[in-house]
Amino acid sequence: DYTQVFESELGKLNQNQKLAVDSIEGPVMVIAGPGTGKTQILALRIGNIIINSGIEAKNILCLTYTEAGATAMRKRLADFFGGIAYDVSIYTFHGFCNKIIKDNPNSFELYGEHDLVSSLELNQIIHEILQGLSPSDALYNYHGNYTELNKNLITFFHDIKSESWHPKDIIEAIEFDINNLKLDPDYYYKRKSGIYNKGDFKESAFKEQVEKFERTKSALKLYELFQNAMIKNNRYDYDDLIQWVIKKFINDDSFLGKYQELYQYILIDEYQDTNGSQNELVSLLVSYWDQPNIFVVGDDDQAIYRFQGANVRNMIDFKNKYNPEI
Repeated sequence: DYTQVFESELGKLNQNQKLAVDSIEGPVMVIAGPGTGKTQILALRIGNIIINSGIEAKNILCLTYTEAGATAMRKRLADFFGGIAYDVSIYTFHGFCNKIIKDNPNSFELYGEHDLVSSLELNQIIHEILQGLSPSDALYNYHGNYTELNKNLITFFHDIKSESWHPKDIIEAIEFDINNLKLDPDYYYKRKSGIYNKGDFKESAFKEQVEKFERTKSALKLYELFQNAMIKNNRYDYDDLIQWVIKKFINDDSFLGKYQELYQYILIDEYQDTNGSQNELVSLLVSYWDQPNIFVVGDDDQAIYRFQGANVRNMIDFKNKYNPEI
């Protein structure tokens, strides 16, 4: 009997674990280290929601970081409830957005014929953009050698998408910083140094910093060219899936409302590894409620995907935004 298995596993929880499983209403954040049964807590909490909330399994969304994590969660639920486990929406962030796009072809018809970009195609697209640079551009290379820049731009463009940065806003901030750079006391000598007296302006350091700013501005401007080239070539990368859905949610209230109504409970595993765009996606989904039924679990000491742009600060922001009870 599946329910007996569920009740048996509930009985094995310690006091803190049981509190996390039983607190099914409102925002909840659980901080737990490796080996503390996070997957088990998530699965039991989903089961508790199904039994005690009165909603259907399809109204529960569980987002994990890897396909392996989603499979493990599905198997754990199946052990508790059998076939009903397959009615719960369990996805990676990319898988979830891919399903939304596939389920709404008319809403995403611009991207319907797109294929996943290969590493070779990605390099070629950026290479062609760089070959078209004007000699006056801060990134222009007289010898046309852009190998290292090509690699750096791939990483930079990935960061822009995964963190949901807005290039125009960053360019404005850079221009503000350039205009105020001469007010920075670090660009003035604090004591006599060689031919320079205390209070003299560090002209070479100033020019070096402005040059770095100008190169960053140029890279940010190339991002739009890159995105247009991707669309022209009918290509996308995994970060685009999330960006397309975010854009649709922001620009179409009824479309967002459909998914807000569908998913009454949202659970997120490995929350410390969520990046800016993933966090924005979730924020949009729960934006209808002041105190949404959102449950996140993570380890603030182990952001294993931080090198991919994951931002452990999301856990701090969650606490500040929702003031979860536990």
